[in-house]
Amino acid sequence: MGGVRTDMDGRTDLPGLYACGEAAATGVHGANRLASNSLLEGLVFGARAAEAILADDSPQAGPFTIVHEVEAIERGELDLSDIRSSLRSAMWRNVGVERSGARMQDVLGMFDFWNRYAMERVFDAPDGWEVQNLLTVGRLTTQAALARTESRGTHARSDFPDTSEAMAGHFLWRADAVKPAWSAVGQLACTRVGTT
Repeated sequence: MGGVRTDMDGRTDLPGLYACGEAAATGVHGANRLASNSLLEGLVFGARAAEAILADDSPQAGPFTIVHEVEAIERGELDLSDIRSSLRSAMWRNVGVERSGARMQDVLGMFDFWNRYAMERVFDAPDGWEVQNLLTVGRLTTQAALARTESRGTHARSDFPDTSEAMAGHFLWRADAVKPAWSAVGQLACTRVGTT
């Protein structure tokens, strides 16, 4: 549902970044599409994106060096599996099928706590990176669900049970935004993500 805005060949607003299938918002089947439709989009637009990538004459990204400049911190030992399990449970109970503003605010407090321990570390293994990614996506999902003060599609708010036409459209989050912005113009999606 939704995804990154693309053209008909899978190009996004970022040069060299392509998307298709579940990751893309092509608009072919609308915003609320079924799995069989997204499978079709994956096959058709996957092939179109592959052709566009091969024809893309922009400079290709090559190998580059990543420099870690995070100073060592003295913190308690970190149990990644415990954070992953707690995160899964908190998201399911509070940001799952039915949501409320108070419960989602509480989850944001949990993210603040977990982030103090997990986000300032440099990991040598994929497990740590995955937990950091889960924390980032979980926080953004919670912030977006909290900002949408209505119920629409699979987003059900117990404190806002009705659909609001003022909120029709796609959610945009800008890096410089203090508050999320709504737009009802065409197929808009997140192109830059701001985190706190």
